[in-house]
Amino acid sequence: MARQIVAVRMSGGLEHRHIVGVAFVVTNDPDAFLARTMKVEVVLREIDKANDFFVRDSNGEVSAVVSVRSGDSRYIRAKQGGVLTDNLLRLPRYRSD
Repeated sequence: MARQIVAVRMSGGLEHRHIVGVAFVVTNDPDAFLARTMKVEVVLREIDKANDFFVRDSNGEVSAVVSVRSGDSRYIRAKQGGVLTDNLLRLPRYRSD
């Protein structure tokens, strides 16, 4: 099941650059116009189970959403053509799950 991330929730308000939640649509769902939300911890577990998440940039290009580790912390990043991008940070923001 592929899920397109369409918005992100940031920690500490709209300007902080730490993603704590995502809004997504299931691409093969007939009700895909209804976005669902998920905390990043759950997204990471889903990625570990080989469930796919992706994001589209303003040109329609698709980037996979992957798990990245920095020290003891894990977070999500977009990856396109083998290169990590900031495509998730360019998405609209939402305030709560």
